[in-house]
Amino acid sequence: MNRGHDVVGYIFWEKEILKEEVRKAFPAAFVLDGKTILNRPATSAPGEIRSAPSRHVLEAVHARKGESLMMMDRVGGKSLSALQKDILVSNLTLFWWKTFQSLKPEAVLFPDSPHMLYDYVGYVVAKACNIPTIIQECTYIPDTIFCADTICSPVKLTNEPARELPSKYKEFVKTSLDNLNSSSSYLIKEDLRLAAQQVSLGYMSNLSKLYGILRNFVLNRYPKTPATRYALIGEVSRFRRLLDDLKNFKIICDARMAYEANCSHQKLPEKFIFFPLHFQPEKTTCPLGGAYASQLIALSTLAESLPEGWKIVVKEHPYQFSLRALNHLVRDASYYDKLSKIPHVIFAPMEYEGRSLVVRSSAVAVITGTAGFEGLLAGKKVVAFADPWSSSHEYVHRFVESESLRSYLAQPPRAVDMNSYLERLCGSLSDGTFSFDMYRGRTQMELSKSVSSLVDAMEACLHL
Repeated sequence: MNRGHDVVGYIFWEKEILKEEVRKAFPAAFVLDGKTILNRPATSAPGEIRSAPSRHVLEAVHARKGESLMMMDRVGGKSLSALQKDILVSNLTLFWWKTFQSLKPEAVLFPDSPHMLYDYVGYVVAKACNIPTIIQECTYIPDTIFCADTICSPVKLTNEPARELPSKYKEFVKTSLDNLNSSSSYLIKEDLRLAAQQVSLGYMSNLSKLYGILRNFVLNRYPKTPATRYALIGEVSRFRRLLDDLKNFKIICDARMAYEANCSHQKLPEKFIFFPLHFQPEKTTCPLGGAYASQLIALSTLAESLPEGWKIVVKEHPYQFSLRALNHLVRDASYYDKLSKIPHVIFAPMEYEGRSLVVRSSAVAVITGTAGFEGLLAGKKVVAFADPWSSSHEYVHRFVESESLRSYLAQPPRAVDMNSYLERLCGSLSDGTFSFDMYRGRTQMELSKSVSSLVDAMEACLHL
């Protein structure tokens, strides 16, 4: 790193290639992946620090226990008992305490909002230890980020707008508007057929693996040696994981049928708020959603704040019924039964395209999702229950209480000045991308230029 900054530790999720690249670049750095931390948190910390975390640190972690438990769904937490979950959080707290006491960093940099449990506990411990934190959050504009010192911070617009809007901003807006204007009422049938085929192939693949394991058991093809006994244990573990996958497949299918049973195929109402359900668990709701991490709470609140004659149209995130949701089982069939009981809520069929609902709506409501920015581009009123990076626009209403929201929705629509907003936004954002592995093929920036820009943003955040 340049300008006198040293990397003393580097922790990431699960990229072996990236680990070797980091070790070459920073040979003195402590390098570890998040999966190792989750599996062996108490023994993975560097150094020989023997002191226990202070009471203040433990109380800070306990105060955020609710968010930590929600994040466990991302790492197989549904199979853990309550005691095992408590032990995992305690061990992670000990890991980060030891790490910070040993490395004594001047700041902790998160290249994304902490939301994978191991990094979130690290964020909480760093705050409790008064160690400055820097969160570099991506935006929807290519190769563009902003820095904040806390989670859930909106972009602070500069008073000095850009003299000329960079071409990537103009191209992004043009592409987004073209997508909105060209959106049809329904998805292409072929897309749905391919999605169904993907699920079917997943079923067949898992059933084939199950058959192979059972066949080896029946034919007794395992010699009685220690090596094959270990192999047998591995096969049994894989067998259990496959059974869990099949069970989760059934939960996803039941959830989809419950959703479709509540869908309305009638004409859309004249006045409605479009609320696209966020994929969960994901950072857009936890931790960025804050008090509104539960979308049922957000929708109930929205239903009580509607002007006379308005409805709420919800549409499920397409990934929630895909193979990606196998280990993200936040919603089952009962979720949609509860959702259907909220007054004024209408279920949009999955065949409807989200952008067409944005265009046809009177307003768009989100926790922090991308549909809010699309609503701004389409000239719609936008309601945000948390602080997405686009919530700094004056036309975005951040929910506080029902009466002010009702008044906001009842106002006549007005023109949305996106040019002046983007000019001020441009002065508040930084060029760069924080993960070339994640955005491979989507970035056009050189690595050295990106790193230099990110360091500038980091120093500005720390007021260096």
